Amino acid sequence: MKKDKKDKWDIDNFLVVNWPQKTKEQIDKEVQKNVDELFSNPEFIELLKRLEKM
Repeated sequence: MKKDKKDKWDIDNFLVVNWPQKTKEQIDKEVQKNVDELFSNPEFIELLKRLEKM
């Protein structure tokens, strides 16, 4: 099956064309922000405690 390069749903083209141009520092900052948000969420902490008991 030949891929049509004009197919907007072609995942390979999507990843290449729309790949975010971010520095390692930007990615690290976003990851840290997400971690901080998770650990400030009481529901997430409760879930972790329940998983730990398993």
